Amino acid sequence: MTKLRGGELVNLDSQSWTIIVPRDTKRVTMHNFDNPREILVLAENGLCAAPLLDTLTRTYAPFPAIHIRPITSDELRARQNISPQETIAFFLPGGWKANYDARLGEDGFQILRDYVQDGGAFVGICAGAFYASSKMRWQPSPDILVEKNPSLSFFNGLSAGPARLTDNPHSDGSGSWHDASIASVTCYDTYGAFQAHCLHWGGPRFYPEAEDRLSPLATFNQLDNTPCILSGTFGAGLVTLSSVHPEITSKQIAATLIPEFTGFGFDHAHRLAEELEPHERGRQRLWGMMISGIATHRRNLFFPHSAQENKPLQSDPESLTR
Repeated sequence: MTKLRGGELVNLDSQSWTIIVPRDTKRVTMHNFDNPREILVLAENGLCAAPLLDTLTRTYAPFPAIHIRPITSDELRARQNISPQETIAFFLPGGWKANYDARLGEDGFQILRDYVQDGGAFVGICAGAFYASSKMRWQPSPDILVEKNPSLSFFNGLSAGPARLTDNPHSDGSGSWHDASIASVTCYDTYGAFQAHCLHWGGPRFYPEAEDRLSPLATFNQLDNTPCILSGTFGAGLVTLSSVHPEITSKQIAATLIPEFTGFGFDHAHRLAEELEPHERGRQRLWGMMISGIATHRRNLFFPHSAQENKPLQSDPESLTR
């Protein structure tokens, strides 16, 4: 039997595909599109878009009608709107010079709010999660404090960072925001809890206000078990915010955390890659959970027949091996 890894799409026949979801014995089936669809990723200098584009391209490789497209802030504003019927999801990546309020401006934020309000899916990772919050606080050192109230405001609460994983064995003890580490997290799905490890590189801790619409998908095993991934609805759409980087594989770390941008050397990046490699299965499982969540919410696109639009994706109990 073909060996499968969590989060990968596997061909069933010419019209349908499977995405492996959290348990080894579960899968959900999705159908090919009759018309092309796109997944957009903001990609500019200073953003951590390259590994995200690579992982999305590999994840959706079985879907020839799904195009993974980088987009600039100028191109986003020039569109004036994003169609939920054509765009499956929009990813706002992390970055060392994100400044999304300046990059996208109020016009760009409103385009994204309208897209999600009308049924689209939004994923904000690291800096993307900061700027998707109604309040953000960035304090990389005692003498630097940045506080903002971004108008994107998918999360009604405070994103404060960088979260400091002080028990990380690779930390030099300085607490510098660029001390990337491998975070241990507990993830929650319909089948229960499972453990995963992901790159963490300056992402926030989430502090929800009362009655916020987003709920935890994962929590840090450190930091008093505060949430590190949130997900929930906004209007007719879906929002997922992640402090950690489940999209970055152990093989991508060394190419992502290059000294020119991080302030630490290749030795540290290679140590992180070696630390994550034994835990790739958990990272893939978490990434698969996030991707299947998008597929579930956007089932009107993944299922061609309107009769299936209001039915949840069904898990197939057929055993699968890895």
